[in-house]
This record gives sequence, C-alpha cells and structure tokens, in this order.
Amino acid sequence: MAYTSAQTAAIADENELEKADATAIVQTLQMFMGALGTTVGALLQAKSGVVSGLQHFSWLSFVLALVMFGLIASYFFKMTSLNNKQV
Repeated sequence: MAYTSAQTAAIADENELEKADATAIVQTLQMFMGALGTTVGALLQAKSGVVSGLQHFSWLSFVLALVMFGLIASYFFKMTSLNNKQV
C-alpha cells in the first residue's frame, strides 16, 4: 500500500516529459529487487536448511528494513533542517 505513494513522491519533481520514463525505471527496479530478494531467500534456505535459512533471511530483511528506515528518516530530517534555515 505504501509503495504507490512512495513512487508518486519519487517522481513528483520530474517534468511531464520524463514522468513516464521515471515510472518505468522505478517499476523495473521494484521487480528486480523483488526477484533479488526471492533469490537470496532461496539461496539461504538451500545452504542452511529451510528453518535456519528462513531465520537468516528474516534477520537480513529486518536489518535491511532498519537501514532503509534510517536513510529515509535522515533524508526527512535533513529536509526539515534545510527548510528551517530558509525561514
């Protein structure tokens, strides 16, 4: 549910001629990252066994989610501090 809003926000600053290209790039990256995540999960399960591989993949996903949350939060804090300096 959040991905559509994130995609809209990501391409909001593009001019009208480039929005179709930006949408195609974002959706291609979404499909690629989904395939990459599936591959990594399958490789971890094949190497470590189903239960252990699932645990490793869950921890990896959790750590990546924390990193992404940190990057997004730092971006918004940076934007907030830039807006406060301009006022």
